[in-house]
Amino acid sequence: MLTIWTTTLQQKVYQNLSPVLKSVPGLPITIVKDYSVPEGTTLIFALGGGSLKKLQEEKIVAKNRALTSYRTIPLLRGNIPVLLSYSPDISEIDHGYYVDLLTICR
Repeated sequence: MLTIWTTTLQQKVYQNLSPVLKSVPGLPITIVKDYSVPEGTTLIFALGGGSLKKLQEEKIVAKNRALTSYRTIPLLRGNIPVLLSYSPDISEIDHGYYVDLLTICR
């Protein structure tokens, strides 16, 4: 199961990530705003600054580094892989960063 950490509204997450999510129609997805890890999670997409802050609090990433410096680095939270990237809202701000977000989701 894919768990997505984000503060973006669920409908907007599906809409903005649909170019990649539609390629795996049977994939179970859970979107959480509280940075929890539901049972059965096999991968976490940690999207946006709030996710970065949570990972910093858990000492998984350094506090003095920006989100962009971790975008291509797979992280581990316990035994669960974590991919950190931009918020799904980036689609409304910068198309290039939005493409980067979709690329990491593949």
